[in-house]
Amino acid sequence: MNLKNVMQKMIVLPMTACVLFLGMQFTEASRLNPFSNVQTLDISGEAKAAYIDEKTTNFFNSPAPSAKEYVVPDGWQQEKLSFDGVPVEKYTSTTTKTDRIVFFLHGGGYVGGLNNLYRDWGLHKAEVAGNATVFMLDYRLAPQNVYPAALEDAVKAYKGLLQMGYKPDNIILMGDSAGGNLSLALAVYLRDNKIPQPKAIVLLSPWTYLGTNLPAHTNNLEKDKMLGSKNKFMLTEVSNPSYTKDIDITNPYVSPAYADLTGISPMLIIAGGDELLLDDTALVSAHAKAAGVEITEKIYPGMSHDWDILLPELPESKAMNEQIAQFINQKFK
Repeated sequence: MNLKNVMQKMIVLPMTACVLFLGMQFTEASRLNPFSNVQTLDISGEAKAAYIDEKTTNFFNSPAPSAKEYVVPDGWQQEKLSFDGVPVEKYTSTTTKTDRIVFFLHGGGYVGGLNNLYRDWGLHKAEVAGNATVFMLDYRLAPQNVYPAALEDAVKAYKGLLQMGYKPDNIILMGDSAGGNLSLALAVYLRDNKIPQPKAIVLLSPWTYLGTNLPAHTNNLEKDKMLGSKNKFMLTEVSNPSYTKDIDITNPYVSPAYADLTGISPMLIIAGGDELLLDDTALVSAHAKAAGVEITEKIYPGMSHDWDILLPELPESKAMNEQIAQFINQKFK
């Protein structure tokens, strides 16, 4: 899910991926990634709850900053690619050589695009993954492009990675919120079409059921400081998704919580205990276990949807990133 306006802006035809290198950006001492080396606050209990409430309230009551050209953080090199017309940004560490690949699918309710905040956050997740090379998909957005547009783009980009010679056993599929939905839908599509699965999947606060009748959607409306009543724009989008206009929400490519997950890659799924989409995680976890999928689930009590994006200084954010690193490192042993 997107964060206010800051986080703005299937049926796939078989074709050979046409990869175009549109540009490369090298940076020297440009800037530090604000998500890197964050000092963790020593805070708990009522003080932490008050801190979260104040910071999120200030955020959602502040004007959105104007969009600016992205300045790549120190230690990274950017390339702009196109896979059959689908824009993808590749970021490679200038300090580490690795075969690890993160295919990163951003959130934003399918209406918010790949913006600079998500670029920084995605690069930090690549750091957490061992300075992995990261490919960020800039998929088409609703309401102009409804289902299956985003899934078509994700499939083209994934196929493009394979056709470039990247091995699926080196790819970590990672997505948050709507990007978590798209990641899991992509994995199901790959399974259904006998395309090799990635090595593992990391889902962060995934939006896996695009209906509105799960208990947490009501019970956590006020508790969720990121996606609940404070975030009026995105709450409206979650309640009436533009992406699924006139689409059956039980379609497993739309709501992968309905999917048979047999044969899907090992998964790490993380959510906040106070988030609106808590039941989305519970459904996927239950279905994955029933299908025999290796799954690690972690719920962080008192945390909201995608809390790490706005509150990277919390102890839970540090713990979450350590867990992601541990999960990925174990897979590459």
